[in-house]
Amino acid sequence: INDGGNEPALYRIDTAIGSVMRKVMVSNAGNIDWESLTQDDSCIYVGDFGNNYGNRKNLRIIKISKHILLNPANDSVQAGTISFTYADQVDVSSGLNKTNFDCEAFFYYDDSLHLFSKNWTDQQTRHYILPAAEGKYQAYPIETFNADGLITDAAFNKNGEIVLLGYKNTGGSFWNCFLWIFEDAGNGRLSGKNHTRVELGSALNLGQAEGLAFGEAGKLWISSERISPGWVHLPARLFKVDLSKFSR
Repeated sequence: INDGGNEPALYRIDTAIGSVMRKVMVSNAGNIDWESLTQDDSCIYVGDFGNNYGNRKNLRIIKISKHILLNPANDSVQAGTISFTYADQVDVSSGLNKTNFDCEAFFYYDDSLHLFSKNWTDQQTRHYILPAAEGKYQAYPIETFNADGLITDAAFNKNGEIVLLGYKNTGGSFWNCFLWIFEDAGNGRLSGKNHTRVELGSALNLGQAEGLAFGEAGKLWISSERISPGWVHLPARLFKVDLSKFSR
């Protein structure tokens, strides 16, 4: 997917050469601020919950049938909607990058969607849970973790590992990207689990790391956005990380 302001489209990517193999439009949902993807056995979920100002009143997750999406005859699909508000957000008037109610990260686990906030002001992340069924809900926080940075995506695998992706501005011209790896997180929680922080390096090398997914044999895929902050230009890219090198 692309970020907010772009087409409401899903892209199939050839991971060997980076070419776009297929584009499918979502005909009944615009791209307000698409940020993340996750899936269960039958559906793809798109998190339209980017909230840089903290003032959105139309936060939602778009639910798309895999059966329809993967049919090569379809170049567009219709989606269902999971709408929500944050139960602990009282004030929705904020400024750009001055909110703790932004979100760019989620995964599916145990019939639910697990969201992780991108806290601009305190560098922590709150963990929320929502039903994976269409409807309107309030999202309640179940735990908070001191991420020491801004969380941009999350992933969960069948071995019970949770990985959070993020970046942190260390005071220079660019930020550093990192992973948090939580082992034995079989209940989908972060609290009380062995966890390790892995520094991935400067965004000058990775770009703005925004997407995360488990691949085969413990490998992680990381996607980065194109960035052009004036004097440097980096294209969108895919990276593969061997998680076994960092797990305890």
